[in-house]
Amino acid sequence: MGDIEKLVKVVKLMAKTGLYFASCDGDYSQSEKDFLEAYVSGIESIGSIDDELKQSVYSTFDKTYSLEEIVEDTKEMVDGFEPEQRTAVLKEMQQFIIKVIRLDNKVDSKEEAEFVKWNKALGIG
Repeated sequence: MGDIEKLVKVVKLMAKTGLYFASCDGDYSQSEKDFLEAYVSGIESIGSIDDELKQSVYSTFDKTYSLEEIVEDTKEMVDGFEPEQRTAVLKEMQQFIIKVIRLDNKVDSKEEAEFVKWNKALGIG
C-alpha cells in the first residue's frame, strides 16, 4: 500500500469516527456536518489523488457505523506502530473526537458514554 492509499485510509477512518460520534446522540448538527466535510475535503490538497480514491473518501458519509466497527478499524490502523506512535495517533484521535462532540456546543450523555467505551476498547485513558 502506497503513501497516498495509507493517507486515504486514515482520512476515511477519521471521517467514519467523526460521523459516528457526531450522530450517536441522534442529532447530526449542521456545524458537525460542515466540520467533517471540511476535514475530508482536505484530501483534495494532496493533488495526486485520483477520482476513485477521492470518491471512496466522500462515500464514507453515505453509511452508518457501529462503535465496534470504528474500534476495529482503529486497531487495524495502529497495528504494527511502535508504542509511542500508537499512543500519539490515539491521542490525536481522542482530540478529534472531543472536537466533534463539542461542535454543537453540548455534550450529550450518549456521546460521552460512547467516547468512554471507545477509550476503554482501545486501552487509553
